Amino acid sequence: YDLSRLRFVAIALSVGGGFFGYISAQTAQAQGLGDQWTGIATFYYLLASVQRWGLCLLAILYFKDRRQVDGLLLFIASVLMIIAVEQSIKRTILFEFVIIIAGAWYFATRKAPPRAAIAAFALAATLFVSQVGQLRNYVDEGRGTALEGLAEGVLVEKFAYLDREDSAEFRQFASRFGSNQNHDFGAFYWNQAVHQYVPAFLIGRDLKDALKIDVDTSFSDEVFFSRGAAETGFGDSFSSLGYFGSFVFFLIGAFFGYVYRYAIRGNLLYQFLYLTLLVEGITSVLVQSSGLLRALPFALALSVPLLIWISGTKRHARRRETRHIDRNLPPQQGGAVRG
Repeated sequence: YDLSRLRFVAIALSVGGGFFGYISAQTAQAQGLGDQWTGIATFYYLLASVQRWGLCLLAILYFKDRRQVDGLLLFIASVLMIIAVEQSIKRTILFEFVIIIAGAWYFATRKAPPRAAIAAFALAATLFVSQVGQLRNYVDEGRGTALEGLAEGVLVEKFAYLDREDSAEFRQFASRFGSNQNHDFGAFYWNQAVHQYVPAFLIGRDLKDALKIDVDTSFSDEVFFSRGAAETGFGDSFSSLGYFGSFVFFLIGAFFGYVYRYAIRGNLLYQFLYLTLLVEGITSVLVQSSGLLRALPFALALSVPLLIWISGTKRHARRRETRHIDRNLPPQQGGAVRG
């Protein structure tokens, strides 16, 4: 790849993503959207996701060659990402940051932390990260900032993760399997794609809604959500496809297995796709099974042309060099000679 082009793209993505993240938050606040974002704010939020792309490219670049300038750029991009975590208090952004940094280091060094450390980290995440909704409520209620909430121990005020009577995820999951609704045979995934990529602020809400397929959502009225609760990928895939919904997770696993096989060999494109889409794969299980389906088209449409452009100069230079060498080779000795 061309080093200068790679740095340029990484910086542009980091700065551009941070800019659109700020614009999306300001737009949502100005329009009084609260947690229910819609319209142009969601489009800005989609563009803001490229911030993690820039962080990923800088992390891959730094851990591979360990240049000081790349380390400085990675530090700045990391600070911007941490600020986004502190402002939004979203677990997804935090997971993306950890996976990108740790994954880039792993691909460069082929080293992994001890399994005991991984198990301890997973246990801590299970107990504390599941309570992020409590911290978000703390900030929204005006009780203080996210850092002040952490200092006061908001995350340990209440543990409801294993309490089935107080678990919104358990109630939602059970209601999906216990309901008598009719399966929509994939209409759910089509509707999610329309929701993600068809802009209502350009074509109108009525036309966007007309593109969606009517599905049975009567079960939703019987479930009470708490803030930050998720319907889980197991629940919505069963509602859409019945027991055939298990194939959704087979496809997700096959996709990441294929990408990892080339990423571990040092391929920049596959390392980039693996690190930036892994969180979407995880949330496809824990939150909504359409997560990867909604993220993949946008990731491929923008990242593949950029990475081809990054690697283009070196490849063309190699071809020119090969042609130059061929022209200066002495004629071969022996054999037939064409006159």
